[in-house]
Amino acid sequence: MTTATTPPQQQEAALLLADSLFLLAHDELNGKPRLAASILSLGLAGALLGELALAEKISVRRDAVVVTDPEPPLDEVAGAVHQRLLRSVAPRPVRDWLLYFADDALGRVAERLTHTGQLTVHPARLGRATRYEFADPNAGQKVALALCTKVMRRQPLDAPTAMLAGLVGASGLEHPSLFEVRDTAQARRYLQESLQVLHPPTLRALILATRALVESAVVTHQA
Repeated sequence: MTTATTPPQQQEAALLLADSLFLLAHDELNGKPRLAASILSLGLAGALLGELALAEKISVRRDAVVVTDPEPPLDEVAGAVHQRLLRSVAPRPVRDWLLYFADDALGRVAERLTHTGQLTVHPARLGRATRYEFADPNAGQKVALALCTKVMRRQPLDAPTAMLAGLVGASGLEHPSLFEVRDTAQARRYLQESLQVLHPPTLRALILATRALVESAVVTHQA
């Protein structure tokens, strides 16, 4: 959250929320995704809206996304999402915006990581899927270990970290370094307690809406 008491490092983390989820969602060595593209896209859409919520640019009121600050964020990708929300004639449900931004969330975040030198994208060709190559093959591992350490040690979770954890759970993402969080009852309980008090409440609304869409997509796929 960009408030008077928020340290600069938390502001930076808020802007990198979708980037962190992208890193967690891909194998560090071969660049293959750990989630289906449709599921990952929904998670990234939730993260992009989460970045704006953390920066206090939007709020969820009565299940609709409302722009609370017309001043665009500094980040170009977040700014494009913010601008699209501003152009909306009337507030629309969270679900609608998640589905809308999911259409190109994967490309937006990959492009941002490319611009910052963290990612090289090898376009799909000759029947091969798009391949991602990370400048730091341990980038996703570092994000996962930092999250795991905080949860296992029951350290206070700042809003960006708690939001990331919530989106990991909402999308059903399983990273090898998060097995302790997934398999330890105490860790799961602590994480749930942290999400229940997550502030601002808009973050919880985004996580719940993302989870609902992911669950619906999974059921549809299985059917």
